[in-house]
Parts: sequence; structure tokens; C-alpha cells
Amino acid sequence: MAVAASRYRVQRGAAVQPHDFHLKDQRYDPLVGLALRAVSDVVKTCGGSMPESTGILTVTNSGCRSHIARVSEAMLDGKPRQAFFARGGPNMISTYISIALQTHGPALSFLGRADAVVWGMQSISDQIDSGTTQSWLLVGADYLEAELVAGCIYFDKKDGREIMISIEEIARSEPGLTPGEVLTRL
Repeated sequence: MAVAASRYRVQRGAAVQPHDFHLKDQRYDPLVGLALRAVSDVVKTCGGSMPESTGILTVTNSGCRSHIARVSEAMLDGKPRQAFFARGGPNMISTYISIALQTHGPALSFLGRADAVVWGMQSISDQIDSGTTQSWLLVGADYLEAELVAGCIYFDKKDGREIMISIEEIARSEPGLTPGEVLTRL
């Protein structure tokens, strides 16, 4: 089905295996680090690089909670900090991945549960069908109760429809799953 895939689950507070990217800004949420680890594995499987036009579709139910907590703490202390706020949103996962890969394709973020993965795939289906964007990374990453989960799937036009059908089936049968959990079931 997919050209390459990687999935991770780690206990909250546990060290995340380092990724292979050389990013100048290392101030990301642990969830971003786990997503980067999954993407790093996929890149290795694909020969060490991605096409420059690769699109990135990130779906999360939780966003970057450690940075969201920092925003709340700073507001309570009367010292809000824009950087914490900006790094708390789900788009930071897509942004860090795009920077790490040095890609120039679309970088989209969706927030929600299993249905959000379906919406995300539907939103890129025209680009997949037309070949506008030849390849995609689908990333699901979430904080669960006791763990963090992230998955990454790299696919191209010929695999997009099959992945979409599988995601729709998973979302229909288990609508309460987080995006990270959906990707662990593919």
C-alpha cells in the first residue's frame, strides 16, 4: 500500500530516540520530536531524501501540549510569550517536518480525531488524482493518556486512493481514535 511507513509509541516523559535531521531550532515539543523520528525512518527507507515537491499532511487531536502548557503558565504569571503560543499549535508539526526535509510542497494541518484524517485525505485527493503534488507524507501525532504516539506514511499517486479507503474504513469502525492511532492501524 504505502511506499514507506513508520510508527512509534513512547511513554510520556520517556526520552524520544533522536531523529537524523540537523535543525537549528531544537525548541520543539516532544510530540514534534516523535513525529520527526517517524519521518526520519521513512526518509531512510526511501533512500535518504524526499522529492522537493512532497506535500505534508499532519493530523493531530492534541497539538503540542507542552508548549500549550507553557502558554497557560506564562499567562498566569502575567508574562505571555508569543513563541510558546506559536509553537503550541498543530501546524508546528508540519512546519518542522517541512523545514527538516527542505520541501516546498503544501504543508497542511488538521485538528481532530479519526474523521480529521479522512477530511485531510479528502482535501488533498484532487492534488493526488491530478498529480499536482506527486508524493505525500501523512503524519499523525498525539498525546494519549500515558503515552505519545506518532506515525508517518509516505505515498504517491498510485497508493493514495488505497490509503484513503483504508483510513475511511478505520474511521468508520473506530471513530474515537486519534490520528496517531489511526496511522498505527494502517
